[in-house]
Amino acid sequence: QAAGEEEEMIAAIEAYVGRNPVAVAGRELDAFEVERQVAGPGGSVVLHVVGSAGTQYFEYTVLMVKGDGGWTVKSMEAGD
Repeated sequence: QAAGEEEEMIAAIEAYVGRNPVAVAGRELDAFEVERQVAGPGGSVVLHVVGSAGTQYFEYTVLMVKGDGGWTVKSMEAGD
């Protein structure tokens, strides 16, 4: 995976969280990092992501698809 593409994925996640703060329980997260990704259903990608708020870290599972306009978040759920 190219670094530029991962940056695009993170930008899409940040935009999604901006529109849907409930996805991160209203937390003010400083940054997201992709821990791993696997192929998902129908050409989608499932990302395991860590969001940081200072020294606290929160895990999320994000379902994304890539279309003509770039990456789009379809769902985002808090991990364990």
